[in-house]
Amino acid sequence: MKKIKTHLNKFGLVAAALGVAFGHTASEFISTLVSGVAMPIISVAIGVDDWANHVLLVGTIEIKWGELLQNAIRLIFISFSVIYILHWLTSEDQE
Repeated sequence: MKKIKTHLNKFGLVAAALGVAFGHTASEFISTLVSGVAMPIISVAIGVDDWANHVLLVGTIEIKWGELLQNAIRLIFISFSVIYILHWLTSEDQE
């Protein structure tokens, strides 16, 4: 058991596993935040009832912008979260 523990600590596998678990949980939370809070507010602001299935017709082309917008907002939330966490982890304590 001691060899396994040493091996896991040597290669940082425990930290990597915790990072994956935290990242997945944060991603699910942000998805819920975007679909449950941000998108309904945007729907009211732009006057669209069913944003998820809303399409924009350009000639004969249908652009399904609702899901695209939701994923773009999710990407922005995740990007800012990662940047904030990295900044927090790399900044020095100023006491």
